[in-house]
Amino acid sequence: METLKKFLAYYKPYKKALFADLFFASLASVTVLIYPLLVNEITRAPSATRELLPIWL
Repeated sequence: METLKKFLAYYKPYKKALFADLFFASLASVTVLIYPLLVNEITRAPSATRELLPIWL
């Protein structure tokens, strides 16, 4: 806990930049994980029992 307090005290002037960096890093990670699933859904042959996924690109 002591280390976290020191870390946060050091980054206090840069709080907005730190949170923006963490947000966009998380967004990039989610994008990297979802992209293969989306490509798989788009390229998979449609079956008679399911609807096609609407493509909004």
